[in-house]
Amino acid sequence: NLSYSQCGAAPIAATTCSGGNGTATNGVNINSGNTYWFNGGPSTFTSVNLNGGTLRICGSLTLGSLNYNSGNLIIESGGSLTITSMSSLNGSTTIINRGTLTISGGFTMQNANNYIYNDLTTSVMTVSGTLTVNSSTSYIINRGIITVSALYLQGPAGAACMQNNSITNIGALTNETLNSFIYSGNGVAACVNVSSSAKLDA
Repeated sequence: NLSYSQCGAAPIAATTCSGGNGTATNGVNINSGNTYWFNGGPSTFTSVNLNGGTLRICGSLTLGSLNYNSGNLIIESGGSLTITSMSSLNGSTTIINRGTLTISGGFTMQNANNYIYNDLTTSVMTVSGTLTVNSSTSYIINRGIITVSALYLQGPAGAACMQNNSITNIGALTNETLNSFIYSGNGVAACVNVSSSAKLDA
């Protein structure tokens, strides 16, 4: 029974989409100290710029592009977010998915302090490209189902933390980190499935 600090609970609690700075709109700049949210839908925005604030999704939204410089992206239970093009995570970013998150193409977790929490057993996250972890302080914590076309791990030990009953489906795995996958739970199994190829350099 292992316990790692990077496998801890998501740092932002679940809540409703209300208050804050109001409803997010197409092209909104979400700066530090701002909280915008989206309810309803399904709707489509061309772009959103996340510059240190918080975007919370409770409805169904498709984003043409997410320019993600820093800040918090939260999909609550019952919420659905589809991102056609997402920039690299450039440090001090936290993604918390309690609903459904779909990302077309790939992206990179770079610089310091990037976290992805697939936070509930019912959470589903899909990345249709390559997810690259090349920061020494970037982590993926999975409690639900994550499916990635390819996973490239150049990050720290414990970069991918598997919790109870979680399922991680990987097409092609390239691993350059020793002990990159860890388990943290109470003895109930987690599953990691690699369906295409695995290159293990560590």
